[in-house]
Amino acid sequence: MDDLEFALEKIHGHVFEDFAMAFLREEGYSVHESGGAGPDGGWDAQIELDERTGIAHASVQKRWKRKLRSDAKKVADLEDELGEDYDLLVFVTNQDVGGSQELDMQDEIREEYGWNLQIHHKKEILGELRQNKRLC
Repeated sequence: MDDLEFALEKIHGHVFEDFAMAFLREEGYSVHESGGAGPDGGWDAQIELDERTGIAHASVQKRWKRKLRSDAKKVADLEDELGEDYDLLVFVTNQDVGGSQELDMQDEIREEYGWNLQIHHKKEILGELRQNKRLC
């Protein structure tokens, strides 16, 4: 494990929230923070990407699937409350997410809510960070 992976594994709370927001911006998302952080270390933000709109959540919880499902329910409630029609749900986690797990969750969220789910997880984040480090 190198220093970058160690840091990503140990990051928590507001530091991870700030990191996740910056990461999404670097990935091309327009991010509008809600201004409040939940007790679980997650944060909510409205996002836009290529004329699609949605909500982003970030979490360091080890049980990321359960957290993602809980966050999706909150987004559905918010969508109803605000009269919005979101296209995207973005979930940023410092946990390992396998390829089949990601595909299964994308299918589940699409079937349940009609949203395109994007999961930014440990392996992808590390790859992007290492790529950017080489470009500097």
